[in-house]
Formats: sequence, C-alpha cells, structure tokens
Amino acid sequence: MDKPLVYFIGIGGIGMSALARWFRANGYDVAGSDLTKSSTTEELAREGIAVAVGAHDEKRITKKIARVIYNQAIPLDNPELRRAKELGLPCSTYPQALGELTKIYRTVAIAGAHGKSTTTSMVALIMQRAKLDPTVIVGTKLKEFGNKNFRRGGSDHLVIEADEWKASFLNYFPFAALVTNIDREHLDFYKNFTAVKRAFVRFLENVHPYGLVVLNKDDKNLFALRKRIKRPLVWYTTRSKEADAIKKNIQIPGEHNLSNATGAYTLCRALGVKKSVILSAISHYTGAWRRSEFRGHFRGADVYDDYGHHPTEIKATLAGFKEKFPQKKLICVFQPHQRERLKILFKDFVSAFDVADELILLEIYSVAGREETDTKTNSEKLAHAVAARRNINIPVCATIKELKNALRLSLRATQAFSRERSVAGSNLTNGAIVIMMGAGNINEWTDKLIISNN
Repeated sequence: MDKPLVYFIGIGGIGMSALARWFRANGYDVAGSDLTKSSTTEELAREGIAVAVGAHDEKRITKKIARVIYNQAIPLDNPELRRAKELGLPCSTYPQALGELTKIYRTVAIAGAHGKSTTTSMVALIMQRAKLDPTVIVGTKLKEFGNKNFRRGGSDHLVIEADEWKASFLNYFPFAALVTNIDREHLDFYKNFTAVKRAFVRFLENVHPYGLVVLNKDDKNLFALRKRIKRPLVWYTTRSKEADAIKKNIQIPGEHNLSNATGAYTLCRALGVKKSVILSAISHYTGAWRRSEFRGHFRGADVYDDYGHHPTEIKATLAGFKEKFPQKKLICVFQPHQRERLKILFKDFVSAFDVADELILLEIYSVAGREETDTKTNSEKLAHAVAARRNINIPVCATIKELKNALRLSLRATQAFSRERSVAGSNLTNGAIVIMMGAGNINEWTDKLIISNN
C-alpha cells in the first residue's frame, strides 16, 4: 500500500524542512519545491526526499498528493498552491500544520523576539539528557541531532520554536511555554509595538489551563504585561543564584546567552528535571548552526557566522564577542535582511554596531514574498549614517571579490599595528575576529571566504 504523500512548497526553509523531516520519520512520503538550491535542500535530497529546485510549476501538483503544506511567505497566486486548491487538495500553512502536532503531543514551546533557537536547543538537549526523549523541531541545526533541525523522540514530549512572524504562534497549543523577550520586530506585519505585545498575550492564553508559563523578568516589555496575563507565572532572572551556577558552567559567551540558559534551566526545573542534569547539559552545549558559530579562517583571522539581523540581537552578539575576545579587533560584516525592517528600525541599526571596531556592509538580502519596492532605504544609506556616527569608513560590497578586498585592507592594517605594538593594552595587538552576520544568505559568502582563505 502506498504511503500518503505530503508536498511542501518552500521546503528549504528552516522550519519547513524540520516539519518535512517529521512527516518522513512518521511514515509519510515527502516531496517539495524551493526557488533556490541550498545546503538544506541538498540534505533533504540525500535523505530521500524529492526536492524540485527552481521556478514553481503547477505540473508538480497532482491528485496523488494527500496534503500540501506551504511557507507563509508563499503568495496566494503561487502556481503550485493555486493548482492544489483547484484540485481540492487539503492545504495548510507551516504554522497550521505544526499547530496540529502541538495538540497531540505534550508540547513545550519557546517564543520571544530574540534567543528562541538557542533556548529551544538548550531545553531540547536538557530534556534529552534527562531521558525524556522529546521530539524536537527547532529553527537551527544541532550537531547533537546530526546537524539537523529535527529530532524524532520516543515519548509524547514535543519541543518547538514558536515564531511570532505573521502571528504564527497563535496556531500552537502547548502544555508549557517560555518567552525570552518582546521587541519591536516584524513591524511590517504588526504595524506597531502594541499589536506585538497583544499577540504574545494571546499566545500565552493558548497554553493549557494547568500548564506552565515561564517568563524573563529582566525584559521590561515582558514584565510590564504581567497583569494582562491571567494565570500563574514563573519568572527567571540573571540576578538569581541559579544564574550564578549557570555562569560557572556555560560555554557560549554573552549576557544574552546567560539569560537564555537561565530560562531553559527554570523551565526544565519546573518540569521536574534535576539541577545536576540541567547544568551538565548546559556545560556541554557549545552552540548551534549560525549562532556565533566558528567557521574557519581568512588571512589569519577567525571567522564566525551568526544569524543576528535585528539591532537588539546585533548589540548582544557583538557584546558577547567583545567579552570573550577583549584583546582582538572585531570586524563585523553585516547583510541587512528585508528592506522594511531596515527602514522601520533604521536609527537602532545605526547604533547597533558601536562595539565593533570595523563594519563592512553587504547589499540588502531580498526576502521572497516580503520585500517592499522602496529603494531609498539601502545599505549605502546605512553606511553613510554609521560612518557619520563613528567617523570611520564603511565599505558596501556587492560581490565576494569586493568583500575579500575590504577584509584584506582591514586585516593588513591590523597586522601592521600588531607588529608595531606601539600602544600598550590596545585591543588590536592580538589578531582579529570576523563576524559574518545576517539572516539571509551571508553564510554562503562565509563558505566562499574560508574556502579561499587568501
């Protein structure tokens, strides 16, 4: 008997690919399409999932398909989606499909503007170490999961990353929820911060009446909502004795990661996991894909890749690097993600790179289904504004060749200074760190950078 076939439109997305893996692990045939080839689409193909890359084609959609799941960024006039609806096939968005799973599992959902993937990863690994054997769907790849964003568990526990974009998380009905923070993010959808906060309150109303809600007391926006959340709450803070114990065990740098770990600790303790098990899991966690991930070298500099794309994330990540490498020059290479975000948060972006010794910008990454037609807000405008604030030159690179040249100039200056060692205690006397940062395809630039290494 043939297995039911589930077809994913936009299968290369980090969430979509994880859900596709869930369906395949649970006895379904899985196929899908994506506009561009990526490491994720190649991985799925190696796992036996048929992935069509390139322009969407309605001919791929037939009556043999039992169900279609599509990325929320897919426009409604997408030929594959349109054909699926013409044939009367069951169609659902990624969050709608994931929401169905949250009703059949004992679900733990991690939400928040920043830190979701790291906190979800920590919670999942703690629960795994505690032999709770969870199924996991996370927005990053973990080496502990074979460099995948999915783990098939044997229990009724499901750990998910609950994204607020387009109010996705309102489709989820968890037993336990953790919120790391609330920020002015996804304003292209919400329009104002009041609507963002309202959505988080509604998300927490979805938590089981006898379930668990864990919140970050250090986040003023979240703490201010306490009277609007009509249920018992468990708070965590980095000013606690638990955080002091975590600080002695955690390997990843930065106050933001200490907060993420403290949230994971608090949630798992409330779920009954022993303190020793939690601290052991945290001590073994060395990070995830594209989260301050060490990738290699370029002309003697250490090269890291990071997913940060919001001003708050950028500040926190750079501060973490400065804390870990106080003697090294920090060169941030940033690719703005989505023009509307840059436009709305422009002033915040201008000051976000203050900790970096140098900044190099790439052109804006255009997001399919989300990009605006405004061309006045661009990387050049951001470069001019940061240059005026810092009184430094900010190159804008359109090609990998231009980026290599800009980095060579920067690193040559660093090396010359290192040889002279003329300024005692300078942070330029001990090498350099290159942080490739952004939520677009900057990781592909990183690949080319470290491969050439010249």
